[in-house]
Amino acid sequence: MKDIERIDTVRQYNESMGVDTLHPLVSVVNFDEIPTYQYFRRYMGVYAIF
Repeated sequence: MKDIERIDTVRQYNESMGVDTLHPLVSVVNFDEIPTYQYFRRYMGVYAIF
């Protein structure tokens, strides 16, 4: 498995998921519209609700 990816901003998370960043602090991602990831390692330096 690859190294741990570090995510510290909403923009970094959106870029890794392939979605547009419309606001620098808040984002809503529709997981039905993006590819599915089964295995990944990420350090999330932002709050997220899944």
